[in-house]
Amino acid sequence: MRKFVKAFLLGIILVELLSGCYLFPSDKYKYKGKGFSVKFPIGWKKIKQPADPGVIFTSTFKPHSVTFITPQEISYFNRYADQIDQIPEASISVYANKLSASIWLEDEFNNILEALSKHAHILDHGQVTIDNQIADWLIYRYDEIPTITLEFYIVTDFNIFYKIIYSTHVDKFKTYRDQFEVMKASFKIEPWF
Repeated sequence: MRKFVKAFLLGIILVELLSGCYLFPSDKYKYKGKGFSVKFPIGWKKIKQPADPGVIFTSTFKPHSVTFITPQEISYFNRYADQIDQIPEASISVYANKLSASIWLEDEFNNILEALSKHAHILDHGQVTIDNQIADWLIYRYDEIPTITLEFYIVTDFNIFYKIIYSTHVDKFKTYRDQFEVMKASFKIEPWF
């Protein structure tokens, strides 16, 4: 009986310790937006930003977006403003909107690649599944800003458009990639009501 009690108490302590670690984030680090929910990395800050999906499809609905950033920042020389700017070491953004007209991402993704390639270097692209939905992804970088950006595009059968964006300084891409992958795996599509 003592072994059982010790094992039980050890189990409770272990669960309490793990609940504070990154692999088991608490609900404090869960964000529920319009049409989705996601867990974000412990220690990152949630900020509201104006909805700027970069890729615009027609919609009469108000878009929803949120960004999570690391507390650590890096400096880089902004040659257009001729000054030193500060940016977070990494950020993760989610954009969601109900589209006015039906689109098929498999028809539109090449247009996205073509438009982006006029301003950025596309390093790779492909498809994955996120929450049982096919997602097209691409990874790119600009010459002007020392960041790498990984984007995922999803359009559901109900015409809800999602864009998940992971962006980080070139030197920090691998540092935060695992945290992004855990966040991406937690992404759940919710009713749009």
